[in-house]
Amino acid sequence: MTEGALCLTTSSRWAAALERVPHDLYHRPEYVAFDAEYARGTAAAYCYESGGHVLLIPLVLRPIPGTGSLDASSPYGYPAPVSDTDDPRFWAEAVSGLVPALREAGAVSCFVRLHPLLPAVREALATVGPVEYHGDTVSIDLRLGDEDAWHHVRANHRRQINRARREGRRIVIGDWSYLTAFTTIYLETMRRVCATEYYFFPPSYFTRLREAAGDRIHLAVALDGDEPIAGAVIFEDSGIVQYHLGGTRSDRLGEQPSKLLIHEVGRWARERGNTAFHLGSGVGGRDNPLFHFKAGFSPLRHPFHTWRVIADPDRYRQLTAATGDDGGYFPAYRAPQAQRPVLHTERRAPEKV
Repeated sequence: MTEGALCLTTSSRWAAALERVPHDLYHRPEYVAFDAEYARGTAAAYCYESGGHVLLIPLVLRPIPGTGSLDASSPYGYPAPVSDTDDPRFWAEAVSGLVPALREAGAVSCFVRLHPLLPAVREALATVGPVEYHGDTVSIDLRLGDEDAWHHVRANHRRQINRARREGRRIVIGDWSYLTAFTTIYLETMRRVCATEYYFFPPSYFTRLREAAGDRIHLAVALDGDEPIAGAVIFEDSGIVQYHLGGTRSDRLGEQPSKLLIHEVGRWARERGNTAFHLGSGVGGRDNPLFHFKAGFSPLRHPFHTWRVIADPDRYRQLTAATGDDGGYFPAYRAPQAQRPVLHTERRAPEKV
């Protein structure tokens, strides 16, 4: 059987595909549905099966305001595409079916963020739309022992981690009674770094995210006594741990408590049998302080790419006719409104610490 189609979160095809492909929390229908709800869209996935293999691309379909048309994008994070094979011929066949599936759904374009730890066959993707490189991300190899992992931590990071320990700072993972305090810290961090409006998630965002992710999401906080001074939301799925969102109190930045937090989360994740702790990068790749900070924990680097597909060229040209300089945004017709920064080429969530 050869078949490629968009399926909804309740589809048995989506669930069956997840049982066969390497994946992360970002690929699960519960997470995509949560993200779609927040983005006021519809959760879907492109599923393709042929010759005993399968490919899966989670998507959020959203109305293009005032047009009667839709477009598609990856849910927040690193969600797609994934397959049970790296056969270039299969990938080429699979992605060629995405365009007619999008057109059938009324979607003009599709913006996809690739997963740095689950490589796609980029040559096949490029036959349908351009693949762009946006810099590297950082991960910690959890297969290393504690001693070897510590050896890879930058010297100044080690000094500050040891100082935090001497001063009695501790890390608590999994205690959701600290959620209100973490939300306050997170929003304070977003104000400090002048984040765009999109990143000012309300408290309900974190509550709903926890409901959607279930036991695959964890809250980690750094404590001075009983007082939270930094924190992070952590995902854990299929051996991959993701640093999703985090923050540090402004009056504690000099202590760098997030260094101890990341190190201890890595130890915790290693003890639970995971294989990789993905820290991400930050807007701008290697040229930003956040990347430099994260690079101090590990020498591992992973290229991050995005994929741009125009399913309806005529309609796309109509929508972008009055856009002018799009500043590198895709799709270009979304640039003036800037309604959802994660649609933009470089707009991976700023995992500020």
